Amino acid sequence: MAVVPVGEAVRRYLGDGKPAALLPALFKLCCTLFLPSQSKPSALALASQLHADACKRPISAAASNSLLTCYLRAARPDLALAHLRCPSTPTDDVTYNALVAHLPPTPAYSLFCFASLPLFRPNLATLLALLRRASSYDNLSAAVHAWLTKTAYISLGVNAEVSNSLLAVYAASGEYLAAARLFDEMPVRDVVSWTSMIAACLAGGSAVQAMRLFREMLADGAVELDGVVLVVALRACGHLALGASLHAVAERRGLQGDDVFVSNSLVDMYARCLDLRSAMKVFEMIPWKNVVSWNSMLSGLVHASRCAEVLELLGSSFFLKGADDVDFDETTLVVLLQLCKKLDEAMWCRSVHAVALRRLWFASSSLPLLNALLDSYAKCGLLEHALRLFGGMRDKNIVTWSTLIAGCAHNGRPHKAMACSAR
Repeated sequence: MAVVPVGEAVRRYLGDGKPAALLPALFKLCCTLFLPSQSKPSALALASQLHADACKRPISAAASNSLLTCYLRAARPDLALAHLRCPSTPTDDVTYNALVAHLPPTPAYSLFCFASLPLFRPNLATLLALLRRASSYDNLSAAVHAWLTKTAYISLGVNAEVSNSLLAVYAASGEYLAAARLFDEMPVRDVVSWTSMIAACLAGGSAVQAMRLFREMLADGAVELDGVVLVVALRACGHLALGASLHAVAERRGLQGDDVFVSNSLVDMYARCLDLRSAMKVFEMIPWKNVVSWNSMLSGLVHASRCAEVLELLGSSFFLKGADDVDFDETTLVVLLQLCKKLDEAMWCRSVHAVALRRLWFASSSLPLLNALLDSYAKCGLLEHALRLFGGMRDKNIVTWSTLIAGCAHNGRPHKAMACSAR
């Protein structure tokens, strides 16, 4: 919505007796203007104008909450909190839910604890908003979990979505033990619960436990297996016999056909287990291959040093020629650079470098691609190219330095390697 209609609505309100019932709707109209494509200063000026007029008489809770949300969406928490501190500002559950949902996580949680002391009870949207942010802050997820347990929000199974979100937060932050305790205490588990717990096992480095959970889920029978759970289980699979069993489950349940994610995971699993024949068979059966399909198959072949098959596969397709429906990405170039190292093809490294420059992929400082190129140049004997590339890199990590030092040593330049390590 453009600024002009809203401004006209505000002028009509100010000139037609100022009916208080219109204030919530007007503040919500102002909220719609706080988008990247809109003019924030103009919208903020309209909201402030309405606020100044509303302060002349008592304001309803609905209008107050709409004004608060308007200031928060405008990235002006100072105005929002100033409005909240006013003694005449009415507050209710919606007020605190709006603050928790829009304020930065740390002060948001402080307010959350403070508001929980009286009769305030956060709604589902507030809890989910807090949990989405919790993985970025130490102890925030545990604190929210403590409040949920104290209020029986989890123990009574009030809302499975909240429990699943908290479980996903623990999984994402690598807190396997906390996730396991929560999972054991959940009265009701759905397919999201099982998937999150299996993912937590993988994040904690326990692939065996992840597969045990997968078998328990199948034996439970109460949860219907879907493609997401199967993809997670395939990630955990490190044994060919078990992977083949999962493949059989996918075929029996009809999950492999049009689900490219399941097919890609099967290709990746077979490639990791070095069963390239089965990986290629699954790859060829994918009706609509995407870039992940190609990267998984190419990476598996390169990792197994089946370089001739890589060249044959690329030569028989249009994947790298730009004439196919799917285009390659940075991961593809990383795989091709590994191929260059194995074949000791220095000129191919320069070709890959030229493609990356042409596509402006170095503008975003893609460290995995830069480090792979640095390593390929060094291993193919083009140390000067590697040094120039290293000198032009804005960001460097420990892999960058280790690659350069190893490259100098590989090319018989030990003094240069020592000089790099001394920096």
